[in-house]
Amino acid sequence: MQRGQQRSSFNPRSRQQSASDAELFSTQLQIGKKVFDIEVKENKRGKFIRIFQAFSCVRMPLRSVARARDILMELVEFEKKLAPFDANKINESSGSLKVEKLENDTRRYYFQLRENAQGRFLHLSMSSPGQERIHLNFPAEGLENFHSLLSKISNDFGSDLSDEEVLPDSKQMRVGNKLFYFDVFKNDRGVFMRMSEVRSSFRTSINVPANSWIKFRDILDEMAAQIPVSSDQEGQNAVSENGDGA
Repeated sequence: MQRGQQRSSFNPRSRQQSASDAELFSTQLQIGKKVFDIEVKENKRGKFIRIFQAFSCVRMPLRSVARARDILMELVEFEKKLAPFDANKINESSGSLKVEKLENDTRRYYFQLRENAQGRFLHLSMSSPGQERIHLNFPAEGLENFHSLLSKISNDFGSDLSDEEVLPDSKQMRVGNKLFYFDVFKNDRGVFMRMSEVRSSFRTSINVPANSWIKFRDILDEMAAQIPVSSDQEGQNAVSENGDGA
């Protein structure tokens, strides 16, 4: 079997799942000697995918798969523009070449293109509050096949959001040494915005339900009108979409 090839066989012994999870699709992605099991499942909270290899499993809501697919393509295109891999010229600091982040509810996903003496690879990690970070490593030569598989899943199973439920893109604002993130999420209780303040060693956040946004905005408008801000001060702050830093 060629490297990066998908195959349909599946090892049921590698599954750990809730009895309430209904399986919609399952396949395997083989990259070199590594085999990744990929499933699409559904429970009362919605559809999601599970990607696992050996004892590591990354779980992601279906509505995040399209963005993950796009990130993969960005990394594939970036890697193609690099000089051919040379084990004698590895990044001396950390081996990290490019990093992209995806946030959903309380989970964060980091897509990090790395290299070491064995070659280039995608280090995909998932972090949740109070839980140990989980990671998977995908050899770079299989990333295009991984992208194709995520595209198929996104096309076949949708985003798990109706047209009325398409969520706004994330935004961020830098003020001095602080970053403020504005992320919109949806869970079984509805849509909400998470506003986070981030510094090098500090992070705090609040969640504001969607049905309170207009009142929240009105209060900010009222307070802002009482404290004029000069154009110079406004110019020091930068706002960007989709997590792109200023």
